[in-house]
Amino acid sequence: MNRSSFRARRPLRLLAALLLLPAACAVPVYEPPPAQPVPRVESTPVPPAPVPEPVPVPEPPPPAPPPPIPPPPPPASSGATASLLQQGRQYAAAGNYPLATSSLERALRINPNDADIWYELGRVKLRQGDRAQAESMARRALALAGSDAQRRARCEDLIAEARRSK
Repeated sequence: MNRSSFRARRPLRLLAALLLLPAACAVPVYEPPPAQPVPRVESTPVPPAPVPEPVPVPEPPPPAPPPPIPPPPPPASSGATASLLQQGRQYAAAGNYPLATSSLERALRINPNDADIWYELGRVKLRQGDRAQAESMARRALALAGSDAQRRARCEDLIAEARRSK
């Protein structure tokens, strides 16, 4: 065989392959079997069942009110704040109000919720002549005093004294 005849047959082979390809993929068409009629079933009406009466449910008793939450006790002074508070009182008694203020403010930075520190700082401010600050600090001490009657009375006295001096 020569090359020219091989080249001439090549397109024919390709054409034959392309023509056979659809024939190989052909699938017979599926036809469903003829439908059979569905038999009719006649139903008889069922009488409705009687509805039972609802069973009464007793109402639960109302919940008891929660017990009142007692106010938290005033915080106990820690060793450092107690020492600074005592030091502030000593400076104030000696008339050294700037050092008393400094000691009491340091104690407040450690324990800002101590009513005694606020009260003492209010007393120092009153002695320095700062009535508004004294009253403000006494009010803060009163708010933190909780249910301690003695602390509350001291704070109220300091507030009254600051107001009288104005």
